[in-house]
Amino acid sequence: MKYVFELFLLTIIVLLSLHHVSIMSGVRVEPHMARECAYDMVSKAIHIPNLIYFIPSTMPTTSPTTLRNGWLEILKCLNTSIVYENNNSNVLITAYVIKLFRNTIWVNKKTWNHLQIEEQTRALIHECSHLAMNTNDYSYIHEDSFEKLRGIRAEKNADTQTIIIMNISQFKC
Repeated sequence: MKYVFELFLLTIIVLLSLHHVSIMSGVRVEPHMARECAYDMVSKAIHIPNLIYFIPSTMPTTSPTTLRNGWLEILKCLNTSIVYENNNSNVLITAYVIKLFRNTIWVNKKTWNHLQIEEQTRALIHECSHLAMNTNDYSYIHEDSFEKLRGIRAEKNADTQTIIIMNISQFKC
């Protein structure tokens, strides 16, 4: 019985590995303009003197210092991350990360080049928040549940961090 379980686990690992190989393949690209815009937006957010006024009421215990420290980590990610363009037809999202790979971002070849620079920028900030701040996707801005996020779930939500940063920059590079 022990060997059946081990064989089962090995099968699962192999299947997951095959799936990951397809979503982790791609050509290295350098989104210079989006990376530069993201860096500028995050820097502006870090240095804004009245950051307290941009913290949503859904995050009452979050301090400006906490945000600034997290955003400094996003800046590091933006400086060091490697971006790959994936052309896997099964990937429906614009960009993604696998947290096991701490400095790698994959973008969807089918959609990435059709996005405006601000949307590419938003994606890079969002994905770097996962890598640098260990955020999750509890909810996305376009979902009804986004406005219902509270406390630590709001603070640790990737789109929440991204929207605060982009609001400070008025969504402009």
